[in-house]
Amino acid sequence: MPVTSRSAVVEALDEALTYRGRRTIAELVLQGTDRLPLRFVLTSRHDARVTAAVESLADAVVIDLVDDAPEPAADLLSYARRQLRTTRLTEPEREALANSLAAGGAGNYLYVQRRLLHPCPVSGRGSSARGRERPPPQASP
Repeated sequence: MPVTSRSAVVEALDEALTYRGRRTIAELVLQGTDRLPLRFVLTSRHDARVTAAVESLADAVVIDLVDDAPEPAADLLSYARRQLRTTRLTEPEREALANSLAAGGAGNYLYVQRRLLHPCPVSGRGSSARGRERPPPQASP
């Protein structure tokens, strides 16, 4: 395929396969696009017909948004590491804090961002969000 900067996006290719007209966009794309001066970006649900057709295309790159998705903690860890680069912490301290933030964030960037912007020392289980000790719980009569 010649190098080109033109692309066409075909959303829901699997749905186009259900249409029974003359020649469908699915047939056009899946039966040889090497003569077209376009690159196609295709989206589809998991459909055996689409998978089989795309795998037969020589230049196809398949990315499964579920199976190939990175772990959320990996993205958060990378983000936390970048944000902590300019701190005065030692490398082991930065790495430990980045790992702690990524694990605590459980996929939530806002948690990590807020903890980086407003760090609070944790002095134990009874700590409040501002780092002060909470009063012990009152015993019930």
